[in-house]
Amino acid sequence: MLLNQNTRELPSVFCALVIFSVVCFTVPANGAYAASLRSPKPPPTSKYVKDALDCAQKGDADCVRNLAKGLLRDDPKAACPLLAKGIGVDEKSAALVFEAMVEAGCPKIDELAVEFLSKAQDESRMAVFAAVARTKSPALLPFAAKIAEQGNGWEKEQLCIALGQMALPDALPLLLGAAKDSMFSVRTQAATALGFFKGKEVADTLCLLGKNDTNPGVRKAAALALKALKEWDTIPCLIAMLKDREPDPFFAAHEAIVAVVGMDLGTKAAIWEDWWKNGAKLPK
Repeated sequence: MLLNQNTRELPSVFCALVIFSVVCFTVPANGAYAASLRSPKPPPTSKYVKDALDCAQKGDADCVRNLAKGLLRDDPKAACPLLAKGIGVDEKSAALVFEAMVEAGCPKIDELAVEFLSKAQDESRMAVFAAVARTKSPALLPFAAKIAEQGNGWEKEQLCIALGQMALPDALPLLLGAAKDSMFSVRTQAATALGFFKGKEVADTLCLLGKNDTNPGVRKAAALALKALKEWDTIPCLIAMLKDREPDPFFAAHEAIVAVVGMDLGTKAAIWEDWWKNGAKLPK
């Protein structure tokens, strides 16, 4: 989970899930959404009320998720508008609500997320973005571009992770930009995320990181991303990376070249260089 939950947050989540009274106020837009999806059959909330109160008192986050799954299993059509009501209750609990809605396959989640993200100011916005990124909706990319330009280091790290999961072609420029960030932690996550993409620009960026970045963690992440890429043309780059004096990127480069080539000539760069110069023949 990207978002830490605490006992004070859980009652709001359960309020959103199980209570229809005025205790759970709503944002007007979310109320309209809920009305558009309302089922004539009342959601089966009664059997969850007692357990919900118990979970809230104990601060049990796993219990939150299990109850949400139970509600979604019993009546997912009714659960979507019920869950939508909970988005405006508490910013910090919104990620749990969005996660449940994604699991339920509720419609128009990206529209709700864009509205929430346009107003949220605390760290909850990155947790919500990560939850909804699973839908792979291009509607989320304007928010992603804003974080890439204005976000702090932690937000940019989380953004790279989510963009890797989305693997949308239009997200690639954001990751290529993050690969040049001044913070090595951001470059590390960008390199890892680039492993979910394809193409020469991706390979060239990873090779530059793997050979030239000043941080060994970034070089290791680049090597492992090249392993995922499995492009034959990256072999000279990986051979150069076998000259790395730091153990983590060195062994990652060896792991990558073995995966790309399909055979193991050892860890000495000179042996691989000779093999490449002599036609890069593979065993029959």
